[in-house]
Amino acid sequence: MSSFKEAAEGYEPQQLKNIADLESVDINANFEKVTKEKSDGSTYEVSVLRVEGEEYRVPNSVLEKVQTILKQTPNLKKIRVVKSGEGLKTSYTVVSLQ
Repeated sequence: MSSFKEAAEGYEPQQLKNIADLESVDINANFEKVTKEKSDGSTYEVSVLRVEGEEYRVPNSVLEKVQTILKQTPNLKKIRVVKSGEGLKTSYTVVSLQ
């Protein structure tokens, strides 16, 4: 058993990584919607990719952009997602890697 102080010193807040943190994304990577819990006990649903045991959040805007690219390039294999801005001003650019 550890002390409260030791627990506080070792505490790392749970952070969900973002798809833009990946150098490239295999278009056939494992994708799912998962339910997460906020600190106040309420829940929310988020889309995630599972890569090497890690979860990476996939914003809906990225899904829409990939859908558009797939209409033009049905044999798409890999993409790169570039994030710019923060908070409500966050935007994503999806680049096809062929």
